[in-house]
Amino acid sequence: MSFDSPDRAERAQRRAARRQARSGSPALQLPEVPPRLRWARLEIASDAQVAAIEATARHRLQSDGVRVPDPGALTLLAAHGARIDRAQGRVWLDPDPLERLLALAPSRFTWLARNPARTLTLGDSAIAFGLHGHATRVYTETGPRPAQRADLEAALRLGQVLGALHVVGQPFAQLTDVSAADLPVEALTAALTLTDKPLLAPLHDGPTAHRQLAVLGAVFGPLGALAGAALVGEATAAAPLTWDAAVDAAIMAFARSGQAVLLRPFQASDGEAPAEAWARQHAEVLAGVALAQAAWPGAPVLYGGLRGAQHGPAAGLAAELGARLARFCALPAQLEAAPRAGVPGAEAAAQSGWALWPAVLGGVDLIATAAGCLADGAVFSPEHCLSDVDGLGMFRHFLAGFDVDPETLALAEIKAAGPGGHHLDSAFTRARYTDAFYPSFLADRLAYETWELAGRWDTVKRAAARLPDLLAAHTPPALTPEAQTTLTETLARLRATPERGTDDNAL
Repeated sequence: MSFDSPDRAERAQRRAARRQARSGSPALQLPEVPPRLRWARLEIASDAQVAAIEATARHRLQSDGVRVPDPGALTLLAAHGARIDRAQGRVWLDPDPLERLLALAPSRFTWLARNPARTLTLGDSAIAFGLHGHATRVYTETGPRPAQRADLEAALRLGQVLGALHVVGQPFAQLTDVSAADLPVEALTAALTLTDKPLLAPLHDGPTAHRQLAVLGAVFGPLGALAGAALVGEATAAAPLTWDAAVDAAIMAFARSGQAVLLRPFQASDGEAPAEAWARQHAEVLAGVALAQAAWPGAPVLYGGLRGAQHGPAAGLAAELGARLARFCALPAQLEAAPRAGVPGAEAAAQSGWALWPAVLGGVDLIATAAGCLADGAVFSPEHCLSDVDGLGMFRHFLAGFDVDPETLALAEIKAAGPGGHHLDSAFTRARYTDAFYPSFLADRLAYETWELAGRWDTVKRAAARLPDLLAAHTPPALTPEAQTTLTETLARLRATPERGTDDNAL
């Protein structure tokens, strides 16, 4: 069916001009304070089920143990009552020493931002959304391609200007024009200079962690003197019930510097039964918490969530259960919400939603991969990032709830309109209409004929049209002259000595 008409081209041109003329974006107007869950948390699993998973995880730590092959980590854990086997690099955590170590972990902590107005407190029912991932490719209009430094910087600029995002991480795990050895420091430096929000970075090994801490200390000053953590380091188990030696060293370095550690378990496999995988992953996180507390009592940690092999309802169950297990241990909880879909669209949005809704309603404190990730985090899409941010704005509107009182019931207005009357032109309606609904900046509610005349724009195309203005709105938040000088000197020293990891000045 065709809707051609003589003035079709002219009408399409007028609509395109109006679309182009719109300035600003609701994405920029969203309040930057994280939304809060104002009612009882969602509880899908029963208390008995949560307790059974918790007990099974502790039993596995006591009977099977966990591999922690770093010699220093074994020594620390042995000093706190754990049984160790140095030859195997294995540690067994009996109930008493495990309980003592878990009790040291704080239930909340301050996550410092370079801009004090953006500092967060995790663990107080606020829900922070982050831009972070493990991508190696970026999705463009022609499909995915290998990522470059320019893609990293563009993603960080988006993270800075989008008010719905409260945390900025390292979106890419690989860039074609930055070596793997240099990427952790280069990415952290870019985040420190292009944003002033709380920062998240991956942990690789001890030397790299010390280099990251040196860069962080150049901007924030002596890290041990800070009243909170200026960086959260993401550590991931290397295999089932295994924290490898390199990551062990990085965890200890961050803990001793007063920085926070996000502990992610090894992902479930298709061959594991769900309950079995959840108990095993919970054991891995508990072992990581124990190591961080043995390294520095009171070191802030984040429960990294349960990682499933499936998306959809199974991901939703794992999200809620992970939040429950974290609360069982009095720890703030994180969740990843990267969809498995490899391209922007309805499939990716549905998969993200199945993870986000139970996580938000279940009381997760941080959703690190809340925007832009595709293909389980292996692909980053700026257009999908805007689509996700539009959804996060809807979450904020939903979590704000609604008021029922004499003013909102508006009985006087109803009486004034009278039978058969309406409220469309009343001052009451005009005063409330703009904030009574969430004004999606990507949704299109045009009738089909009008949509076709307007150019047949889908969500991805509308998002792509928004990107240039959003990126142009970015202004790098200035460093103090002292911090800029110290950062320049620190980077020069680190680049001149790439193999030297430890920097005592960072601690």
